[in-house]
Amino acid sequence: MRHPSAMHNRGQSPAVCAPPAHRRRPPLFALMLAAFALVIVLGVGGMVGLFFLAQGQVGPPAGMIENLTDPSGFPLKIAADGTGHWSRTDVWRGALSASLALAAVLLGLATIFSRRISKPISKLTAAARTMAAGDLSVRVASYGVREINDLADAFNSMAGSISAADGQRRQLTADVAHELRTPLSIIKGRLEGMQDGVYPATPEQIALLLDETALLERLIEDLRLLAQADAGQLPLYLEQVCIDGLLDAVARSFGPQALAAGVAIQIVPPGPLPEVSADSQRISQVLGNLLANAIRHTPAGGTVTLRAWVDPTAPGQVNVAVQDTGAGIAPDDLPNIFERFWKADRARSRSGGAGLGLAIARRIVEAHGGRIWATSALGQGTTVGFTLQPAARN
Repeated sequence: MRHPSAMHNRGQSPAVCAPPAHRRRPPLFALMLAAFALVIVLGVGGMVGLFFLAQGQVGPPAGMIENLTDPSGFPLKIAADGTGHWSRTDVWRGALSASLALAAVLLGLATIFSRRISKPISKLTAAARTMAAGDLSVRVASYGVREINDLADAFNSMAGSISAADGQRRQLTADVAHELRTPLSIIKGRLEGMQDGVYPATPEQIALLLDETALLERLIEDLRLLAQADAGQLPLYLEQVCIDGLLDAVARSFGPQALAAGVAIQIVPPGPLPEVSADSQRISQVLGNLLANAIRHTPAGGTVTLRAWVDPTAPGQVNVAVQDTGAGIAPDDLPNIFERFWKADRARSRSGGAGLGLAIARRIVEAHGGRIWATSALGQGTTVGFTLQPAARN
């Protein structure tokens, strides 16, 4: 069973890959705290020493001249007076030297930390400007500081998401142009043929033009519905719905199509089911898309089965599934079937539709608060199902 719908991501390869962090880096705040704690301890110790010097409790005997070196390495000669006290000038000179040394240490630490912070931030800023200029392949490398490294990882993740979204946007534009161009080309060619007398304006020719016009109208309506769903503006008229009634109605509606394809439609008796909260027209549209896909990809003599049951893990939640006996979907293709414009066989575009049916089904189910899923095995068929929430009890 070949299902429609999606775009292949064609993002550019990154210019610079951020290597994974193999070990946890020390946080910047802890480094700065330790450094300033060290400076405070040294400064307090120096000021306490100067205080005792000023009080005369520390110093050489009177008349001695002592060679000292201040913390910055500058040699000093300090003389004691006759009482064993240092002179006021010498005390202030020592305090000034200690202050200068402390300022030098602080300046050095500030320089180190500013460079450690400003350099990676400058690179991140440059990378952001490069991305803003249109180069979505730009990436930044990790750094030695944990916070900066986390910021770089977040930037690279954001850049990857933007690149993937841009690739999807480009692919979507190309796919929409392709799907719109095909019916328009047929309509234009037929009308020009009628104008030149190549095709007579018979009812058959007019009917062919009307079919292509209907196909074009349906494609535009599907795109409008997807745009509404993406914007969160898909209108839903919720009511209490019996899902078994919808299964019967959809099966009868697609009976002639299944009969023409030689495919049997059967409904597994669901038993008692609770009512669900749903827009009956939208859910019928979902079932119609799933059933049309199943009939299209089931060979003559095959069977399409509709079933519904209560989810035992979620009381009141109803599961609905459409199962076919077609060729199945390859494991590599299965994750892509709910993407718009995706086709396993691009050469069969006209017979397989535009590739929007399952994308629309997913958006409608998600708008109902449900989940859509698919399982398949090559040669054994495909099952596509979705969940619906129970109706609120009054």
